[in-house]
Amino acid sequence: MVKKNYYSVHNILNFAVIDKTSIINRLMDKFEVHYANFKVEDEPENLDIIFEIGKFKPKLSNTYNVGDGKYYFGQDYIYVPHEQYKGAKWSFEIEGIEASTTHIRISCNPLGRIFIVGNVIDFLIHFKLAEMGYPMIHASSLCKDNKAILFSTRGGGGKTTIALHLVEHGFGFLGDNFTILHKSTALSFPTSLSIFTYNLAPIIKNNLTQKQKIELQIKHLIYRMTKGYAKFFTKVNPKRVINSMCEKAKIEKMVIIFPRTDVIEPKIIETKKEEVLDHLVYNQMLEFPLFNRYIYEYSYFFPDSPLSRHWETYKRKLDENLDDDIEYYRIIPPTRISTQTIEKILEVVNNGTN
Repeated sequence: MVKKNYYSVHNILNFAVIDKTSIINRLMDKFEVHYANFKVEDEPENLDIIFEIGKFKPKLSNTYNVGDGKYYFGQDYIYVPHEQYKGAKWSFEIEGIEASTTHIRISCNPLGRIFIVGNVIDFLIHFKLAEMGYPMIHASSLCKDNKAILFSTRGGGGKTTIALHLVEHGFGFLGDNFTILHKSTALSFPTSLSIFTYNLAPIIKNNLTQKQKIELQIKHLIYRMTKGYAKFFTKVNPKRVINSMCEKAKIEKMVIIFPRTDVIEPKIIETKKEEVLDHLVYNQMLEFPLFNRYIYEYSYFFPDSPLSRHWETYKRKLDENLDDDIEYYRIIPPTRISTQTIEKILEVVNNGTN
């Protein structure tokens, strides 16, 4: 049975998911949970992206074969026949990545449904939003008195932990993983929280169901038994556990986090926009390692295409959408975010470095 769902991100980007797989294949699906807060009942008038999940026959006419069938590239076309990660397997085909409506066909095993979100779908959303003038950054974001503060760092750097602790100190929640920028305003992107034992803040722990608590402990046990190889997060809709949600707020402060194992007391240094821009670009690139590889390969054949020049364009869009008068900071905290780190961050949030 074909299942269709429609989603809209602030009425800026609209996309559809057409699932042609069996119910059994959908058992490990995290897509609906991850994007639940963008779901709409009616089909939007214009669709920017159409995702089709299920078996497909690739359209390989006028394509270049790279690496003995590893990739296939054509003008505005990508086909990746084999990709895998920790038991997850998937393949996908993109038609019209630079067109007004992009079509993506994805075939995957049940475990692959978990990993296609971060490795395929999120990048396409990021790419489309950037082309529209709404660049997305890898950052958690909070708001208070209609002013936003953003925390950017690479995966596992403490974005979620910091965001959840600040919510407990009276801040509104915009998102914990990605934030959309437009004219120095932060727009919410409230995808599901990725919860593990190390970022289990009291506000989350107190609102988990008994089933989720048991699930979390089982996943932690698997993580330890596999010595860190198998790490599966518990997905929690932030709107179910956080009452103080925000849609948008003018950006007042942006903090880049550099966690280090040799640091005991967190250090905070005021910095410049130019330095922050570079870190935001590199941080976003780190989130999409597979797509970076596809872009490099694609660029060999089509060097002047929008996809090939994406990161150059992305940095320019960031610059255009961030004012110079925003307060920019670097924080160097211990790897494990402590109460002392949160207190230091609150000092900056409320008063700056002085």
